[in-house]
Amino acid sequence: MDESAGKVEGMDKKSKILLWVIVVAILVSIGVTFYKTVLLQDFEVVNTEEEVSADEVLEEDVVGE
Repeated sequence: MDESAGKVEGMDKKSKILLWVIVVAILVSIGVTFYKTVLLQDFEVVNTEEEVSADEVLEEDVVGE
């Protein structure tokens, strides 16, 4: 088995540092976006329409046909 399969060959130290900085920046961006959209948002569903009884719904269905 080739031992160098997991290593990045042919890259100097500056290129590896740049690659790690880019990867970390992407991961931080994904994390911040997840935090903003999932953890800070209030996902409570609020019914904004008036309460409708089952009889009214049935009447509307019959009239619409």
